[in-house]
Amino acid sequence: MHTNNTEVTINNLGKNVPIAQKADDLWKPFYESVKNVLEKNDIKSIKFIAENNNNLLSLSNDIATSLQKQSEAKINLIKIVQLFITIITFITFIIIVLFVNKSIVNSLKIAVSNLNTISTEDLSNVIYENRKKREDEIGEIENSTEIMLCSLKNLVNNIKGASSHIEALITNISKNTSDLNTNINEEVRNLAEKSKATIFEIQNINAKVTEAVNIINQESSEIMHQASLSRKSTENLTIDINKFSY
Repeated sequence: MHTNNTEVTINNLGKNVPIAQKADDLWKPFYESVKNVLEKNDIKSIKFIAENNNNLLSLSNDIATSLQKQSEAKINLIKIVQLFITIITFITFIIIVLFVNKSIVNSLKIAVSNLNTISTEDLSNVIYENRKKREDEIGEIENSTEIMLCSLKNLVNNIKGASSHIEALITNISKNTSDLNTNINEEVRNLAEKSKATIFEIQNINAKVTEAVNIINQESSEIMHQASLSRKSTENLTIDINKFSY
């Protein structure tokens, strides 16, 4: 059974290795001789085996060497193909990376430019490009940035509108306050003038009252003096009368 398998193997090798044909030609009588030795113990077959055993081993070594060379050649070819495939794959990868990187960098540049626009407080230079929207994380960042900028721009416009309204309201309030202050100052001046006039009149009245009081006091003093003189005259007269009576 073992020899049959060996014959099949050599026949198969003969299709790929040229030297295997010689081994196959030698193997067939060698195999028959082995059978004769095993079955008949044939001396001639033993002699044939002894004479050709080394030759068959040499052919087997040659076959192994040839197979090794062919295997090495195939391995080298496979390595070359693998290297070629690796190079092609690497180049393709680089192209894809450059393309993706360019797309990412462009999107990030737009996002960064818009964010820088926010820092300069000038939303008039916000970038809105008609381009295909990305559906990855970079696209989400880009879209979120644009949404944020739109919201900020609307907020700033609303604040500007409200500021204009508040400015007009403050201007109106300032004007009304100024008018009110003018009216108050005018009333204060009028009151001050009226107060001065009233004080002047009161001072005149006080002067007149003081003068009248002084006159009254003077007249009262004169009357009291006259009364005192009259009383003394009366007393003297009474004394004189009393003298004449005695």
